[in-house]
Amino acid sequence: MKGEKEKKEKENKKLEQEIQATRRLEVEHLSRSNKQLHALLQEERSSSKLISFPFPVLRDRLLQAEAENKLIKAELQQQQKQQQQQQQLQQQQLQQLQQQQLQQQQLLLLSRHLKTCLDTRTEEQQRMQQQPAQAQLQQLLQQQQQQRQQQQQQQQQQQMQETVQQVLQQQYLQGIEQQIRERQQQQQQKEQQRQQNQQQHQQQQLQQQQQQQLQQQQQQQLQQQQQQQQQQLQQLLQSQSVLQTCLPKLQQQRQLRHAQQLAQQQQQQQQQQQQQQQQQQQAAASLVLPAAAAAAAAAAAAAAAAAAAAAAVLRLWLAICLLQQHQLQHQQQQQQNQLQQQQQQQQQQQQQQQQQQQQQQQERPPTTTTAKNVDCTEKQAKQQQQQQQQQQQ
Repeated sequence: MKGEKEKKEKENKKLEQEIQATRRLEVEHLSRSNKQLHALLQEERSSSKLISFPFPVLRDRLLQAEAENKLIKAELQQQQKQQQQQQQLQQQQLQQLQQQQLQQQQLLLLSRHLKTCLDTRTEEQQRMQQQPAQAQLQQLLQQQQQQRQQQQQQQQQQQMQETVQQVLQQQYLQGIEQQIRERQQQQQQKEQQRQQNQQQHQQQQLQQQQQQQLQQQQQQQLQQQQQQQQQQLQQLLQSQSVLQTCLPKLQQQRQLRHAQQLAQQQQQQQQQQQQQQQQQQQAAASLVLPAAAAAAAAAAAAAAAAAAAAAAVLRLWLAICLLQQHQLQHQQQQQQNQLQQQQQQQQQQQQQQQQQQQQQQQERPPTTTTAKNVDCTEKQAKQQQQQQQQQQQ
């Protein structure tokens, strides 16, 4: 019995070792496939030929990876079924061995009882031959009583042995059932932990994708705002250049108009003076000259005032343009500060997630989650590098 039990325990250990080895191989295969997929994604993102070499290759490889995962899951299920069948066979073999042991014990008891009966009969026959009839009768009666007592004692002993054997069998079976239940519970817990890790990994990937989409949207908005600001600046510069080119022309035209008006006024005044000279030769001449000088001074003052007004308008336009430029620069700085704050928050969140994952790894068994955690850390490092490159850009 002990040798058979040891053999069965060794077989169970070998089966467990084989199962662990297959699981390790499956985990390594999954980690390798995940690494290859991530490397392909990075190559396609970094390559400049995304238009000519698009995503169908990735889809095919993803489909292949999913098919491989399904095959691996089916193999795991088959192995679990085989384990259950082997456990059932082992239980049946144990029951058969126990039954055989009981039968052997019963045969031994019967053989002993028969030997004792034969010995007692031979002794009685010898005594009957030696002793007289009365003594023989008394001895026979005593022997019968002793035999009855012995039979009763044997029956009691057999009953006690049967009860003890039944109790031992029940305890042994209960222990085996408890071990089987514990193993099943451990397997269920491991599967639940795997599912939880997969769900957490998927949630983290979704969160990271959402964060990347938000960053891309914010960058697009910033680019649009920068383009709008550049367009506004170009329009302002164009308006400034137009004003700078048009103002001297306007000033020249105004000066020419004023000169023409002054010349016309002078001609009219000369004609009036000639008419007045005919009427008043000396007195009119002394009065006309100061009036002409005053008119010329007034025209010059008007031209200077117009030039000063145009210069003031130009200064106002320039001041408005500078204010708008300062406002746009201030808005850009605010937006950049907001982006930096958001990136810092994202980095803090990623650090917190890494800490949580490390805590979970410390709490959970390291055999099932090591490869997945390595993949997560590699993904997070790659995403951080991509974010830093985007920030530098």
